[in-house]
Amino acid sequence: MKIVYYINIMIILGLFTACEEEFVADLKNEEPTIIIEGWISSLDEPQKIIVSKTVEADQPNYREYNIPLGNLVDDALVIVSSNSQVADTLMVANDTTYGYWLGYYESNRIKGIPGETYYLTVEHNGKVYNASAYMPTVPKMDSISYENKQVEKENATLIVPLVNFQDPVNEENYYLFRSGNIYEDYITQEVYWEVLNGQDPWLISIFSDNFINGSYAKLNIREGVKTSRYWMDGNFHNYRGDKIFIQAQSLTKEAYNYYEALIAQLNYTAGVFHPAPANPPTNISNGGQGFFGATAVSRVADTIPGEHP
Repeated sequence: MKIVYYINIMIILGLFTACEEEFVADLKNEEPTIIIEGWISSLDEPQKIIVSKTVEADQPNYREYNIPLGNLVDDALVIVSSNSQVADTLMVANDTTYGYWLGYYESNRIKGIPGETYYLTVEHNGKVYNASAYMPTVPKMDSISYENKQVEKENATLIVPLVNFQDPVNEENYYLFRSGNIYEDYITQEVYWEVLNGQDPWLISIFSDNFINGSYAKLNIREGVKTSRYWMDGNFHNYRGDKIFIQAQSLTKEAYNYYEALIAQLNYTAGVFHPAPANPPTNISNGGQGFFGATAVSRVADTIPGEHP
């Protein structure tokens, strides 16, 4: 099996210096590039698209009190449609309590349906950007089982969940996995599915079924990560009695390659014998960057056996 780990999907700025000559990028004289990121999901929730642009050298790119600032674009025309659904113009999402912009466009009309192809059009400053994305099916996640991992430095035993599922026969399948905890508000009785973040936001793993095609998988979605980092990265801080879930998402080969390129950039050490990573591939037309994808989601939940300490 082939598993790759990706820990932080954010804007990455690499600064490299050479021994003989210093290079300074004059970003002020470069025309900003549009960056479009978004996924159509089969989950019953609003679809979200983020539009931003590259940041000039003296322009801030940060968030203050969860209010997005800097390079996010709030005046674009964003339209999504599919083979069977009428085109919908996405609305700017605002916080209903305080009224500030949440940093993305959303649609409550477009539904994520496996087997559908989705089409995205973004218009900004007289330019039009297009992309399309097919939503592959995802197999049902059957159950969660467990194994123990010993972390010697912390003298701790971690409970590691394994996801069990049947990989489809004679198909090339690509997956993205996330895990998290389930909480219930004792006052409102509302249930929250909180994805595991740890110290690194958006902790995920991607997986190709090259070596298990058609087999029944029993997968540790953090396989390949050193056990000593489980504790450091916030992986599997689980206790008996905790309610947890594992979420599998389908990827196309194109989407898998996109994530793989991002991982290569994050792992780049700039060593003499380490080839420089290529830019992440994009499916955005007209010189845009980023990626537009569609993903079917399968979740499985469980309560770790035993009583909470």
